[in-house]
Amino acid sequence: MSIPQAQDVIHAPAIHFRKFNAFAILCCSALLAFAFTMNAAAATAPPSISLTVSPTTVAAGGTVHVAYMLQGATSATLSNGAQTASVPATSDSGSTTLSKTTTFTLTATGPGGTARKSTTVMVQPAVTKPSSSATAPVIASFTASAPTISAGGSSVLSWRVTGTSPTVTLNGAAATSPMTVKPSATTSYNLVAKNSAGSVSSSVVVSVSSGPASKGTGTELTDCQPITKAGTYSLANDVSSPGTCFPIGASNITLNLNGHTITYGTGGGSSPTPAIAACAPWYTGLRASQCVEGSDSNLTVYGGKIVQSTNAAPFSPVFWIGQGGTGGGYIHDLNATFQSAGSQFFHGEIDGGGYTIQNNVINDNVKNIQHSGQSPLGARGHFQGYVIHTDQERTGSPAPDTISGNTFNGSPQGGIADGVAGSQIYNNTIKLTSTYSNDYGVIATMNNQNIHGNTITGQGRGLDGESSGFIFNGNTVNVAEGTGNTEYGGCELDGTYGIRVKNYDWPNSTESGVSASTNFQITNNNVTVPATHCPSTALDLTDMNSAVSGTVSGNSFSAPAGAGGRANALGFEAINAAKITFKTNQFTAPTCVLVGGDGDIPYGSYTVAAGQKWSCASGPTVVAQDYTYGQAGGAPPLITIKDSIPNPTVSCVAYSTAVVTIGSGYTHTCSLKGQ
Repeated sequence: MSIPQAQDVIHAPAIHFRKFNAFAILCCSALLAFAFTMNAAAATAPPSISLTVSPTTVAAGGTVHVAYMLQGATSATLSNGAQTASVPATSDSGSTTLSKTTTFTLTATGPGGTARKSTTVMVQPAVTKPSSSATAPVIASFTASAPTISAGGSSVLSWRVTGTSPTVTLNGAAATSPMTVKPSATTSYNLVAKNSAGSVSSSVVVSVSSGPASKGTGTELTDCQPITKAGTYSLANDVSSPGTCFPIGASNITLNLNGHTITYGTGGGSSPTPAIAACAPWYTGLRASQCVEGSDSNLTVYGGKIVQSTNAAPFSPVFWIGQGGTGGGYIHDLNATFQSAGSQFFHGEIDGGGYTIQNNVINDNVKNIQHSGQSPLGARGHFQGYVIHTDQERTGSPAPDTISGNTFNGSPQGGIADGVAGSQIYNNTIKLTSTYSNDYGVIATMNNQNIHGNTITGQGRGLDGESSGFIFNGNTVNVAEGTGNTEYGGCELDGTYGIRVKNYDWPNSTESGVSASTNFQITNNNVTVPATHCPSTALDLTDMNSAVSGTVSGNSFSAPAGAGGRANALGFEAINAAKITFKTNQFTAPTCVLVGGDGDIPYGSYTVAAGQKWSCASGPTVVAQDYTYGQAGGAPPLITIKDSIPNPTVSCVAYSTAVVTIGSGYTHTCSLKGQ
């Protein structure tokens, strides 16, 4: 279907939910545009409409998410009050910013007549900050993991509020993020944050589909089978398979689970049996029966449960995607459970990029991620324990992925390791149960990835940046390592990191063909890493040479004391003249700054600019364990903290030669050469 164009309409950059489906919504007089192949559906009654816009109240410039599902429609339009455009007659979603109150109206027409549904988003004008010593509250994010649920289902509400000690209520009752809700009927949740400087509110709606599951559109499926023709398919009942349930052998396939359950891998064995496999026939990593003919681009799967059998073969992910297409697809609103060794929710190998993975509840009960005979080091180095993992072996310029609104319940290693530059990873709730190293909630190994609004908790580490141009903004991290690490037989080396940035561009690095980490942004994050069982560092910067550049601004970094050892707010593991700008950060821990650790470049000088807030009364203010004496090419680290810190102290560990200056009147030189 061609996209109608309105004269003098300025189009915003599209958010690609499928390679063939660009979605754009603009406020005011902007056109809403969708495009993909329309699927017709027979019906005898007016079409059924589910339209969700979340949140329903935003500040000017705020972002809303629009999603809809239709049944029994042959055509549809979506209006924002100023423009109307044709849209797919099945389902779609996207996000946009609004500058004024906007009403979205979805109209669907089918053989049984016409139906329409409207939702209004209230846009509040920007609030002028009152003259008060307190900072007015701001609701930075408020999301529902599943905007639409089936009767008896649940959704996780998550939010992040900034400001001076705001009081937060949800529908009038005190509340703490995240919160699981199980409404029996469609419910609007109103979040209010207030303090002496002002009050702000935001709303999200969780819609509940009433009655029994409706009959899906398209071709009905009653058992597991290869799907080799483009089109829309719908489960008519629960299905199960001794191996792979649905091998995919064509592009432009939509599979609606229709509220039913796929159980896969009941036959056991030792060969991987993913629930859904989309791969090229020549691929040897799976059986020929799992990789059927045809491309596998633009695959959509949604609306039900996928459960791995308790005796499933190891390394049997829910989705195995790759080798056979140009990418693009939409995996959403699923509830998945798996536990066999090495299994993942989404495993991509040269999958083409452009996937949207959204609003899924993922129950990862895997304990072991090692192949037979493989070491823990080898397993964790290949990210075999990440819930979502797409590799970096891409050709051309694959479209970025979008991974948002998912709830991760458990992971033996980490949450998301996405191999496409520019991917958007946001509003996910990640609860780690990690026992393998490199165990981050999200790891940014590709350039220009935007990772924002996520909540990461549990046993493991928070965020890791190993690339350029990445953004960590507005994330909440509260993690702590445990003592059961499989590689180290206790705590992982260096313990817990809240946020780590590691630069691999330095002489003699084992990583070939990499460039320095430049232009990264770490902003407005709230990071807490208690030293409960292991040492902890809230922000760690490793191998920061003069080519590195970035901004660290508006964050709160806290490392509460515990029985696990040293707790540090900021750590430098080798730094020399890095171009990193610090602005208005809060550092709270027994030790404000750790100089030393396991860096691989010689130290030099670095200055933390004035304007930070430091709270490390129990001290020492700085611990120096740089081990620089006798290091080839090494020089004493010259570390300067421009801010004055009350009663500063420096603890020098054996071999340190660091020179530490705090404020304008305190300098301490470590001279433990060989001691």
